[in-house]
Amino acid sequence: MRFAALHGAWREAPDDPALGRALRTLAGEGYAPAAFALAKLAFDAPGTRVRDTAAAFGWSLRAAHSGFAAAAAMVGDFYLHAEPEHGACTRDVFWHDQAALAGHAGAALAASDSHRMGRGTPRDFERGWFFLRIALHVDPAPPPLTDVLVPSLLTDLGDERRPIVDAQVEPLLAALPRADASLEGFWRTLTEDAGARSREGGVS
Repeated sequence: MRFAALHGAWREAPDDPALGRALRTLAGEGYAPAAFALAKLAFDAPGTRVRDTAAAFGWSLRAAHSGFAAAAAMVGDFYLHAEPEHGACTRDVFWHDQAALAGHAGAALAASDSHRMGRGTPRDFERGWFFLRIALHVDPAPPPLTDVLVPSLLTDLGDERRPIVDAQVEPLLAALPRADASLEGFWRTLTEDAGARSREGGVS
């Protein structure tokens, strides 16, 4: 539970070098959330830190390859914009798709628009509607973009195909979002689990 113990430092002193060292130790042990936390520190540059997009991309990709959903969403953002300065030089929707399947609302919305428009993937209205359904399910207050996407996709998809896609996505929605769809969500779940184990007499 060392990672949960770092939550206070993350909130109160995110530019503390000791926090970075602790996270790098955990990341070196293969703990994906720690790698993603380092990515966030590099990209958000809190306090006296200087933004380092190349480091953010590297750490987020490392965490995404370990299966951490929120990191996959961040990598998806890098590939969506495809700027050489951070290392993702070609557009690719793969990582947004992966994060969306874990219930990351922003990634699902980005994946939907990418499939609708053919950005980083061949144009596919069925996949566009599939991922938009995920975004609308996870986010109770979707951004205004959905006001454009919903009618557009329904027109492009057609009345015959919509029930087929809906039947494909419905079984997935009940299990979303996963706890690791956001770093804060992961931390909250980890802390709650530790507290429950403590109350039950376990080790936290």
